[in-house]
Amino acid sequence: MNKTIYFVGIVFLFIGLFWLHSSDLIYHLNDDKKDEHNEEEIDLKFSLIGLIPTLFGLYLIENYNKNAKRVH
Repeated sequence: MNKTIYFVGIVFLFIGLFWLHSSDLIYHLNDDKKDEHNEEEIDLKFSLIGLIPTLFGLYLIENYNKNAKRVH
């Protein structure tokens, strides 16, 4: 079994999850612009791009786990 696939999956998962929440983090870090925007305004397109690495990371981890069960 190649564990690098598993670790690459974990890296993609963390990158994707960070990307999903980075728009909200950027919003909260910009205190001076809070008066201009609503609290509920989040760049949805930017956030949804984070689903790609998240789902790819989950796929790699799940694929590794399925192959590990076959070996044992």
